[in-house]
Amino acid sequence: MKDDPIDIPKLSRASRLDVVLIGLALSFSVAAILWTSGGDRTALPVAKNIDIYHANRLVNTIDFSEDKVIALPGVGMEIEVLDGKVRVVKSDCPRQICVNMGWIQHPGDTIVCVPNRVLIEIGSSGTPMMDAVVS
Repeated sequence: MKDDPIDIPKLSRASRLDVVLIGLALSFSVAAILWTSGGDRTALPVAKNIDIYHANRLVNTIDFSEDKVIALPGVGMEIEVLDGKVRVVKSDCPRQICVNMGWIQHPGDTIVCVPNRVLIEIGSSGTPMMDAVVS
C-alpha cells in the first residue's frame, strides 16, 4: 500500500515531436499574421471628400484640400477641416459625443450626432473596402 492515497501522475517532459509541432504552429501563426497585415497598400482608397448629411439628406460636400470651419445653420454645430482631417468643434447636443470623437481622416470613417441628426462621412476615390460580410 502506498503512503499517498491520491495517485497523481508525474508530468512528463516534452518529446521532440511535441517541440516540432509547437514550432510549426507558431511559425504558421506568424506567417498568417504577416500575410494578412501585408499586401498592396497602393490599392487602398484615397480620401477625397467629406459628405455632411442632415436629416438623411446630403447638405454639403467638402474637398479635403480646403481648410475651413463650417457652421451648420439651424443645427448648432461647427465642423473643422484641417490638414486632411475633420472633426466637430462644437455642438449643442447634450452629451457631446460627436465632439469627443476627435479627428477622423480615413475613407469610411464617420462622426454621428444623433440628437442633431447629423452624419459626417469621409468619401473615397476608389471602391469601398469591405468591413464584414453578414449572411
